[in-house]
Amino acid sequence: MGSARVLGRAAYLSIYEFFGFYAPLAWLVAWVPRVVFEALFFALVAQFVGGHQQLLFSLVGLAAYRTLQTTLTFTTASVSWELFAGTIPLLVGSPSDPVLVLTGRNLSWAVNGLITGVLTIVVAATLGLALTPASFLGVAGVLAVIELSSYALGLFLGSVVLRFPGYRNMTSSLIGFTLFAISGVNIPLAALPDPLPSVALAAPLANGLLALREILGAADPAVFVPLIGRELVVGTVYLGLALLSFRVFLYRARLRGTLDYH
Repeated sequence: MGSARVLGRAAYLSIYEFFGFYAPLAWLVAWVPRVVFEALFFALVAQFVGGHQQLLFSLVGLAAYRTLQTTLTFTTASVSWELFAGTIPLLVGSPSDPVLVLTGRNLSWAVNGLITGVLTIVVAATLGLALTPASFLGVAGVLAVIELSSYALGLFLGSVVLRFPGYRNMTSSLIGFTLFAISGVNIPLAALPDPLPSVALAAPLANGLLALREILGAADPAVFVPLIGRELVVGTVYLGLALLSFRVFLYRARLRGTLDYH
């Protein structure tokens, strides 16, 4: 079976998994209002602290962060669900590459993360964020790039917690909240003490968020295009680490006979 077909089937099955958690109506009734009311809550806090400019600054940061955190939470957990379901030995015994399956089976959660970020931007637009059709497309494109790098990080975290499945939720929350604090979501990167900005720029979110703010501001391609490129490079690095970590896990588990127990 070709690699593209394996990835496609894994992504297709991930849709069924997603709707096993959220039926379409349940997603509309439960998830969408949650995203909207969360954005409104942060907007009220930001308005109270720093006025309307802080409100818009924080909502743009929240859109990027929610894209990342939604993906991290579910992707990290979803990888370890294979362990609990007992399907990893079956994947290893199949003719397909199990790493491809583990990589593609979470894509529906990635799409949900992107939609969450776009919904937050829509809320910001209703509260005064200036958006043209062109800038909206640019914003959606940058959120998609943040989504890709976040998905790569989620796969890496998922591959790590395969060895410690009881810590999957704690791991994604700890990493996500750390990036929330240091990536310029509510406070400009320049206001943070060293070496926090450098740490943030080496992880998903920070470069993409800077590009997002540039597109909504001066929109200088000489500034935001390199930032988007850096976000993609960061994501590529984490994807490479995830693939390596998956292969090391599977190799060691075969040697120890612990494919279905960790």
